[in-house]
Amino acid sequence: MASDIERSTMRKLALRVGCFCGLLYFFNWLDRNNVGFAALQMNKELGFAPAVYGLGAGVFFAGFAIFEVPSNIILHRVGVRVWIARIMITWGLICCAFAAIQNVTGFYSLRFALGVAEAGFTPGLVLYFSYWFPRRYRARAFALLFTTPLLAPVIGGPISGGLMTALNGMGGLAGWRWMFLLEGLPTVVLGFVCLLYLKAGPLQAPWLTQPEKDWLAATLQAEEEADPAKQHASVKAFLTDGRLWALTAVYFFWSMSGYGILFWLPQIIGAATGLNPFEISLINAIPFLFAIAGLVLIGRRSDRTGIRKQPIVIFAIGSGIALIAAASASSPLLGFVLICAAAFCIWGQQAVFWTLPSTYLTGASAAAGIALVNTGSALGGFISPPAIGFIRQAGGSYALGLACLGVTSLVVAVIVGLMRIDRTQPQP
Repeated sequence: MASDIERSTMRKLALRVGCFCGLLYFFNWLDRNNVGFAALQMNKELGFAPAVYGLGAGVFFAGFAIFEVPSNIILHRVGVRVWIARIMITWGLICCAFAAIQNVTGFYSLRFALGVAEAGFTPGLVLYFSYWFPRRYRARAFALLFTTPLLAPVIGGPISGGLMTALNGMGGLAGWRWMFLLEGLPTVVLGFVCLLYLKAGPLQAPWLTQPEKDWLAATLQAEEEADPAKQHASVKAFLTDGRLWALTAVYFFWSMSGYGILFWLPQIIGAATGLNPFEISLINAIPFLFAIAGLVLIGRRSDRTGIRKQPIVIFAIGSGIALIAAASASSPLLGFVLICAAAFCIWGQQAVFWTLPSTYLTGASAAAGIALVNTGSALGGFISPPAIGFIRQAGGSYALGLACLGVTSLVVAVIVGLMRIDRTQPQP
């Protein structure tokens, strides 16, 4: 049984660290992915073909991938507080600049710049959580962290659709331009808040009592002594670490399915229904409610049992089957139900997956390794949305694109199934 000190400490960590970082992540995903809603008006106004939009959605990840590892190494050196604040302020300003896009060149340039500005954010938060949360609580902590960006399509989607519909034409600006401007400004403000709020670690947290600090420090140290994480002795040792590259490959294929759905679902719904942006945003939110349920339920279960490998394999297979079935569904409604099931399985894997790099690596190796793994996500995001755009433009249907996303999920199951992944200590 957990002691009173343990329960109070973990409750404070969830509220003070988990919820605040989750708020940052919410705006991160809102500003990164609101282009999916903007496309409902922007593509027509600027004459963007599906392939043009798809490449613009994906080129974000090129800048992201190039600067991901260097950014996280800098974060490790200068500290989370300063670097996360820098990331948020610059990406918020760039998001506002999207309101001035006039052509394809401007669209591509700003999407690339947004990726450069944001590089290091997700692995930075993953590394930051390893400073605070004991290993046996991390799947639940990551479930909390990764649930909040999924609120972007659930809550932020209707906000984006509502802004585009209500403000369209006001002051001579299209609704999608107002959306970019009004959703970028809060991110800039939160960047300055980070400078005041974020602490380097538990010993600097004024909201923990001394007994709570002592318990947390002793727990983190005992875990490290019992199962020390790896610190690579050289760059060569880092680059030849097969397990690290396997994790990167897993996240690459996972992100192909996740980002394919994220960037194209509003247009899939629009093509099937002919609704306005606000109505589309309400329907678009439904699969992400299932995604949130998957994150919470699977993360909790994994922490309680200490099992990490099997949940990823089982739900990767589930998402692959659901997406392939959605591609050949006999009706749009059945296809949508299957996409909801796929979302539950895809995002349900995420909290469990992110327990692996932070358990396996420490120090500078953790900073660079987590960033490298997340670069796999960037490469998946760079390939998947443009690929669906080209498939859509060539064949006129989203079915083949959905089937391809299903195959990438099955590849995740194969890779993780072949990996050796140890159990962690179950949650008391």
